[in-house]
Amino acid sequence: MFYFNIGNSRYRVRFEHIKNSDGKYASTIASLQSLKLGSPASDFIVIGAGVAHCSSKDQFCKETGRKLALSRILLDVFSDYRIRRIVWKAYFARKQKPVTESEPVGC
Repeated sequence: MFYFNIGNSRYRVRFEHIKNSDGKYASTIASLQSLKLGSPASDFIVIGAGVAHCSSKDQFCKETGRKLALSRILLDVFSDYRIRRIVWKAYFARKQKPVTESEPVGC
């Protein structure tokens, strides 16, 4: 899950990985939710969803499924590439840990 702001709205994207009947992961669902700034956090509204299915011949990869499901949402909901760029920056920044002074940069 990650958050980003555009204008007077806060958005979040949630990911869910679904198992098939064999108990193996087979699909990823991403949901885009919107919240007006100043509203309670419980008032998020789903405004889009994207699904990525993994072929039975492929190795399931959560990261690949997330990217594919997210790209499907973004193309449907946001026509402006500048907004999509903001979302992708937030997506890739979600896993970055801050660099401390004791850690060498570039490793």
